[in-house]
Amino acid sequence: MLLVRWVQWSELRANYRQKCVMCATLVDVTILLTTLPARKVSPLVH
Repeated sequence: MLLVRWVQWSELRANYRQKCVMCATLVDVTILLTTLPARKVSPLVH
Protein backbone atom coordinates (compact mmCIF):
# COMPACT_ATOMS: atom_id res chain seq x y z
CA MET A 1 0.00 0.00 0.00
CA LEU A 2 2.75 2.42 1.00
CA LEU A 3 4.80 1.39 -2.04
CA VAL A 4 1.90 2.17 -4.37
CA ARG A 5 1.45 5.54 -2.71
CA TRP A 6 5.18 6.24 -3.01
CA VAL A 7 5.11 5.44 -6.75
CA GLN A 8 2.20 7.86 -7.18
CA TRP A 9 4.12 10.51 -5.20
CA SER A 10 7.27 10.11 -7.29
CA GLU A 11 5.20 10.45 -10.47
CA LEU A 12 3.61 13.57 -9.02
CA ARG A 13 7.03 14.96 -8.13
CA ALA A 14 8.37 14.28 -11.63
CA ASN A 15 5.38 16.07 -13.18
CA TYR A 16 5.68 19.06 -10.84
CA ARG A 17 9.44 19.31 -11.24
CA GLN A 18 8.98 19.74 -15.00
CA LYS A 19 6.56 22.62 -14.36
CA CYS A 20 8.26 24.40 -11.47
CA VAL A 21 10.92 23.55 -8.90
CA MET A 22 9.04 25.39 -6.15
CA CYS A 23 6.00 23.15 -6.69
CA ALA A 24 8.22 20.07 -6.42
CA THR A 25 9.68 21.40 -3.16
CA LEU A 26 6.17 21.92 -1.78
CA VAL A 27 5.26 18.36 -2.77
CA ASP A 28 8.41 17.08 -1.01
CA VAL A 29 7.44 18.95 2.16
CA THR A 30 3.90 17.58 1.93
CA ILE A 31 5.27 14.04 1.58
CA LEU A 32 7.46 14.49 4.65
CA LEU A 33 4.59 15.91 6.70
CA THR A 34 2.22 13.10 5.70
CA THR A 35 4.63 10.16 5.98
CA LEU A 36 6.52 11.05 9.18
CA PRO A 37 3.45 10.96 11.48
CA ALA A 38 2.39 7.69 9.82
CA ARG A 39 5.80 6.16 10.59
CA LYS A 40 5.58 7.26 14.22
CA VAL A 41 2.05 5.91 14.62
CA SER A 42 2.46 2.67 12.64
CA PRO A 43 4.34 0.72 15.39
CA LEU A 44 1.41 1.43 17.72
CA VAL A 45 -1.16 0.32 15.16
CA HIS A 46 0.50 -2.97 14.23
